[in-house]
Amino acid sequence: MFDIRKLLKSTSIVGVGTIISRATGYMREFLMNAWMGTSAASDAIIVATRIPTLLRKISTEGSLNGVLIPLIDDLEKKHHNHVITSLINKIIVVFSSAFILFFLFETFFPKVSLLLLAPGILEAPDRLHWFLKFIPFTSLCILFFFLSGIFSAMLNYNQKFFLPAISQMFWNITLVAFILIAQYTNVDYSILGPAFLCATIIQASVTFFPYYKLGIGFKINRDQESKEALKTFFRNFFPVMFSASISQINSVIVIILTSFLPEGNTTYLYRAERLLQIPIGLILALSTPLLPTLTRTHDKTDAKQIIRTSLIICACIFIPMSFVFFTSSTPLVNLVFNYGKCQPGDVVAIARLLSIFAFGVPAFLLIRIMPIFFFARKQIDVTTKGAMIHTISSII
Repeated sequence: MFDIRKLLKSTSIVGVGTIISRATGYMREFLMNAWMGTSAASDAIIVATRIPTLLRKISTEGSLNGVLIPLIDDLEKKHHNHVITSLINKIIVVFSSAFILFFLFETFFPKVSLLLLAPGILEAPDRLHWFLKFIPFTSLCILFFFLSGIFSAMLNYNQKFFLPAISQMFWNITLVAFILIAQYTNVDYSILGPAFLCATIIQASVTFFPYYKLGIGFKINRDQESKEALKTFFRNFFPVMFSASISQINSVIVIILTSFLPEGNTTYLYRAERLLQIPIGLILALSTPLLPTLTRTHDKTDAKQIIRTSLIICACIFIPMSFVFFTSSTPLVNLVFNYGKCQPGDVVAIARLLSIFAFGVPAFLLIRIMPIFFFARKQIDVTTKGAMIHTISSII
């Protein structure tokens, strides 16, 4: 029988951790904005971090959980714990190898990714200069983002939600420390590359130690069951990846288009999106415990009740929040970003974007919540069809 109190408790735990992480994130944004303003270096660090962040969101957030948690639930029901250990370790080896190759490619051929994602920067010498300084460090971040993601997925499956939710706080605090040190020692913006990498390693370490205590181990088996589990994972991973990360297509389009706009526009869009992390973070607070809850719920009536309850909770929170963001965009931008090198024109530009983005919050809510039901039921074809429709409408 569905117990709403258990879901609300798990959501509250993730929500508190997410709010703490978001608060330290705004502290980081506040300091970076005051230090860098809307400069060429600011645009460059956003693009340089967007590439690994985009890969992280496509490969780990949503898609990794959407495939791994239901698969582990099936293996656990069959008492195949040795297969679970082998599967996780094989996934770590395969993805880590791919991300190391990505790091090498970005280090030796950095302009190729710009040609694909932000071609306008190739024609802007200042932004290109800073991008080339940042990208060797930020491209390696994806490896540690992935490791943190898979450790967090296993912790979430085992109902340990708080540490994965708060792990971003350690990332933010590390960057804050680097920025403060740079300001007081007059170090230039190039310190941001090592700072991002160091912060990502610390975040992965924070999730690794409780993951290690789960007793999963590091053994890789070569038996047939382990091979079939890995095949099943990758057979489902790419459709789920496409479905779960479809909203990232808009981010790619934005990066491409804003790279051709005058200096500062990339930063405007990024700052507006950062303010929207408040409602988005709360959506994640609900969706994180929702997947393991639905995966373990084998009664369809209970599953439908969980979805209905989740949507009612979301409607009560996010529709009013969307209205507040639309009507109070300028005060919010003033409160968070109007310091240091930020100019009045910057505030106006960010506030206008924020008021437009506010309309998308309810839609983003549905995009994040509804596919979870189908992931838990392994009905990946439904989410793939929806993702294809979304792709076409996004491009238009």
